[in-house]
Amino acid sequence: MMRLPPPPVESDTHATLTPGVGSAATPPSTGLEVRVEATAGAGVTHGLGTSVAPRYTLAGLVRPIPTNGLRVGLAADLATGASIDQGSFHGSFQQWAILAAGSLAFERGILELAPYVAAGVEHVSYDGSDPQGAQSDGATVLTVRGGATARLRSGRWSIGVALGLELAPSTRTYTKAGSMAEIFEIPRFGVTGGLVAGVDLTP
Repeated sequence: MMRLPPPPVESDTHATLTPGVGSAATPPSTGLEVRVEATAGAGVTHGLGTSVAPRYTLAGLVRPIPTNGLRVGLAADLATGASIDQGSFHGSFQQWAILAAGSLAFERGILELAPYVAAGVEHVSYDGSDPQGAQSDGATVLTVRGGATARLRSGRWSIGVALGLELAPSTRTYTKAGSMAEIFEIPRFGVTGGLVAGVDLTP
């Protein structure tokens, strides 16, 4: 009697492969998301007087948990060209700040609303002149900020508006050389607004 050979062993073509594991082409995902965003607008600040100046902000925020809207990171802020007019003294002042920031996003479809808080250091410098001569100075102070952004998202891109408040808990007032007349105060309070655009990157 002839004995039939055993049936061939079929390879398992339905074996389960965990996404991102065991393949050099698909390295494991870290789950991190990095948002880079830029804001351009204006700021209204109040010290001895009220001034309006262009305001620019660049921020990088990390979203460590994809299912959570919390983002934390750093921001840099710049304002230039605000005018000073106190009596016979005329000039301008500039501000820049480095901040630690955090935001919490609430998403509904393509709409995202994200309140934020930030704190850091702000450097303010001024220069100007009066009939007695030129004068300039500056100082670095603590700044605390808060606000919100509202934006529309399309894929990894987003665009919208940003509104914020800023407070300097401790400021400094400057007087004319050889006089008690006040010419400039580091702004205690400010309101900012502008257009914001961002991109979300996944390492």
